[in-house]
Amino acid sequence: MSSTSSGTGSRSPCMLTSESQIPPHDGTDDLEYGSGGPGFEAAPPVAPPPRDFSVDWIRAGSIYAVVFVHTAVTVQWSVKHITPQELEKIQVLIRQFMQFGLGQFFCLSGAACGHSKDNLWTFLLKRTQRLLVPLLVAYLLVVVPDAYISRSWRYGADEQAIGFFRFYWSTVSTFRDGVGWLWFLPALWFLSLINYPVIAWFNNPHHTWATNARYLIITALVCLFGLGGGILACSIGPSWTRCLCAIPIWLPYVYTILIPVGERTDLWSNMTFSILFYNYWYFYGIIYTF
Repeated sequence: MSSTSSGTGSRSPCMLTSESQIPPHDGTDDLEYGSGGPGFEAAPPVAPPPRDFSVDWIRAGSIYAVVFVHTAVTVQWSVKHITPQELEKIQVLIRQFMQFGLGQFFCLSGAACGHSKDNLWTFLLKRTQRLLVPLLVAYLLVVVPDAYISRSWRYGADEQAIGFFRFYWSTVSTFRDGVGWLWFLPALWFLSLINYPVIAWFNNPHHTWATNARYLIITALVCLFGLGGGILACSIGPSWTRCLCAIPIWLPYVYTILIPVGERTDLWSNMTFSILFYNYWYFYGIIYTF
């Protein structure tokens, strides 16, 4: 009797009623908002942005242009009894097609990086991981072995008797062939670096002409590297004004036509032309996305 009175008999009817109404807890009714359970409305899924097929068409056209150029170079090597003047004209034509296809790739890269909201160090780290690290791996595993396989026509008969490991070390230690056909990877990294002030300024929601004077100054300097960039930066208004800004696209070809390929042997001259030409495309891609 005493145990009964001290147990359930000592509890009030109110406590018994309230406890009997509480269902047993087995952990299955722990629901979170948005889980779709009873009493909760799941958030509607966000529809992905529509795909811009124009970018795919530009990429496809660029790929075909590059394939056409390499095919033309191969056909050029097979032509016999051609005069130096005719060879020079063919090389100029091939170079024009080459710059157009590659320029489109640089334009797409600038458009892709144009909306980056990372700070300088994060942006630089990402670009290094995506460009320089693959460059290093491909250089060691592909470029140098390819140079060894084709050493007979690249370096003459003197390199024929050299073993692979000796050739490999001499090529890597002296960096005599550069990065070969992977030159566009360090070029993209460098153009990303010098155009970062432009990217940061356009992605700053609070940018004003007064508070971001440093970005504007650096942007003006970058415009000097990008041919036609100053015109593009001042393109404010309807979309047709930007179409007018596409006119300077053909201006770099004047340099190719007036100065033949064989006469441009100075390294700094070629580097300056490359920076002006390819940075124009890269800068155009950044500006046009906004």
